[in-house]
Amino acid sequence: LDDLKVVAEDLQDRIEMVPQVLEVNLAGGIEKEVQVNVDLQMLKYYGVSMGDIIMAIQNENVTIPAGSVDVGSKKFR
Repeated sequence: LDDLKVVAEDLQDRIEMVPQVLEVNLAGGIEKEVQVNVDLQMLKYYGVSMGDIIMAIQNENVTIPAGSVDVGSKKFR
């Protein structure tokens, strides 16, 4: 993933050099950390446990490739 970021930033710089291009924004990537703030009173009110919160996050925490980029002989997913 770090290699792909380097390639993307290089392409961003090159594309921004084209006179008709004002700006290039990179999007995507993988978040390395997500912070969840829990209101304990609301958990109690709704009858939800911390275990329920943890399980819901674990069940949704999946990485799904959105495609690939070929650069020379390398393929990045």
